[in-house]
Amino acid sequence: MINVLIIEDELYTRKELRVLIKDVDGITIDGEADDAEQAEQYIIKYKPKLIISDIRLLDTTVFHLLDRLLDIGVSLPYVILISAHVQDHFDEAINHKATIIACLPKPVRKEKLIESINRAKNIIENDPIAVNKRKITINHFAFVSYKGSRITQSGQWFFQIDSIKYIEASGGNVIITFEKNTFKTETVYTIDREYRKRNFYELTDETAVYHMGLKEVYERLDPRHFIRVSQSHIINIRFIDKVLFEDNEYTIILQGGYKCPLVGPARVIDFKSYFRL
Repeated sequence: MINVLIIEDELYTRKELRVLIKDVDGITIDGEADDAEQAEQYIIKYKPKLIISDIRLLDTTVFHLLDRLLDIGVSLPYVILISAHVQDHFDEAINHKATIIACLPKPVRKEKLIESINRAKNIIENDPIAVNKRKITINHFAFVSYKGSRITQSGQWFFQIDSIKYIEASGGNVIITFEKNTFKTETVYTIDREYRKRNFYELTDETAVYHMGLKEVYERLDPRHFIRVSQSHIINIRFIDKVLFEDNEYTIILQGGYKCPLVGPARVIDFKSYFRL
């Protein structure tokens, strides 16, 4: 069970946060604090694994609180930030030494908060498969069919998940782009009959049209290796060549030159947290 501390100076918001996450499995709200001093004492004594905190705390900010904890040698918990002024604190959140899972605007949307908590759980438990047993790792294999062919028929390609370079939303489907020379054999051994029965595929030279939404695909992939960088793109971090920062915008360049924009403050924070030392 993951113990959570809520840090918020408004009583109404603390109650609202409790209501929003009361049914999330695997966590327990152990305490609340309405200022930085209370929060510091609680973190030192009870060592919560996750804090959900407003950025502005009466006469200080949560960043000053985290810095204070670092100064006295306290291991920092994972952090989900909330604020009515996310943009004002964006750079500080990105560059802070704490592992910041998300930075959510007020009023907080329930689905975004729960998604962030589940992401924190994945990291804390260091076992994404335990959180969702239907997740597939980079070492698993999957398959696609030739255009117009049903999954249960012959004419299919078998590939390792780690050969996926990036995935792009296209209407209600996704287009999967693979590294070169992925498909070398027509021999298929499926390991997931339920998965096989409910999806259909179309194949071109290095891409496959996969008839499932981007969100559903992302929920199956291992978050240690695949990152959702925008509403329309998931990338395999193995294929990142470089990251550009121009005109206050991030662009991820993949091997081969394909460019993916990194869109939204929360996704920038997620992306940078993957590569923090």
